[in-house]
Amino acid sequence: LYLYLLTLGGHSAMVYVQVAAGLTACLCLMRVTRQVAPGRFAQRLVVLLVGATPLVFMLSSILYVDMVVCLYAFPAVLLLVRGWRVAARAAAPCGFLFGCALFVKPSIVSLAVPALSALGFSLALAARRGLVRPGKACLRAAAMLALFLLPALPSVLVIWHKTGNPFFPAMNNVFQSPYFPREAFPDPFGKSELGYGFTALWRMVFHTDRFIEMAPG
Repeated sequence: LYLYLLTLGGHSAMVYVQVAAGLTACLCLMRVTRQVAPGRFAQRLVVLLVGATPLVFMLSSILYVDMVVCLYAFPAVLLLVRGWRVAARAAAPCGFLFGCALFVKPSIVSLAVPALSALGFSLALAARRGLVRPGKACLRAAAMLALFLLPALPSVLVIWHKTGNPFFPAMNNVFQSPYFPREAFPDPFGKSELGYGFTALWRMVFHTDRFIEMAPG
């Protein structure tokens, strides 16, 4: 839907999609919170934090894809935190959701890899306790990995056909494109000027424009 709206020039409709995605992600986050910390106080605190974060408002009202990533990732996390039995049954759908999130924003891999590992552990635990046959558990794990890779496959094939490197412009020193020399292109985002430290959060909030194209705050 997002891509169709972008193609057809429906920018105003895309903003509504962003808002709807943000609200849905917030509801999923509330459910995750209820699983981890039962009680209404924690859920209200999450809503307060989300509503009071200026970045969430900006991402919900302009055409960034970060809210779409949350829309895919948070339901998968919700299934994961409901317990290993639920996670074992929902391994394949979770793999597909994380695959969609990874296709939209590759940085979600830092969450997807440990989540998929936890899903694999849930399948192994279910097989060990006799809740599912080992062969069926292996099939579910294979389906999870296949569905995780599926969303990016069409784009990888198109990029491979056009450039000769399925991951272009990354890894050009491994999968050399015939149109460029065999060398790794420099990553413009490889070095974070923000850094890690006690003042990073302060600079992130009050000097936002120094690190990203956004107003301070």
